[in-house]
Amino acid sequence: MIKNSRGGFDLREMVRQSVGVITQPSVRTFELFERAGGLTQGVTYVAITSVLVGIVAWIANALPFINSRLSFWETVLGSLFGYLAYVFTVHAVGRAQGGTGTLDEVAYTFALFWAPLAILFALLQAGLVITIVGILLVWLVPLAQLVVNTFFAYTGVQSSMNIRSPGAIVPTLLISLVTSVAVQALVRWIVP
Repeated sequence: MIKNSRGGFDLREMVRQSVGVITQPSVRTFELFERAGGLTQGVTYVAITSVLVGIVAWIANALPFINSRLSFWETVLGSLFGYLAYVFTVHAVGRAQGGTGTLDEVAYTFALFWAPLAILFALLQAGLVITIVGILLVWLVPLAQLVVNTFFAYTGVQSSMNIRSPGAIVPTLLISLVTSVAVQALVRWIVP
């Protein structure tokens, strides 16, 4: 069991926990870490990785044959506020569905997969756009990202919200997805 460390932020520990969650995805694995941190640590972790994703997007956008209008700040703030919208919505809707988890548990648990997957898919997308074949496949990256994130979110809701019924988990995830996408679109509309 991990000692409760909600008082501080330990990047190495969160990366180690992310590796555990990504390589051994299960409710049990999520539960090992759900009380190791809280909202502050989750937001900090996602903020750091959002900057890294923003840098990857900025570098990819600097290539002369890339036609993307997303700026560094749109990427960073879209990712960060999308995470926050998703986490707050999962917690609120999950509670309405009978879940007993705390916002700290949801935020920390979701950060453990949200952050590394954001970096992984940003690198994959950037790598694909620099090849001719990759340009034809790059549209699949957001779809793959949605599927993978949904799998981890489904498992994370079971752990952090203590909900086991698919009839409660699926609406929680769908409402959270719509909220997150809407917030990300709003951020990208507002930020120049």
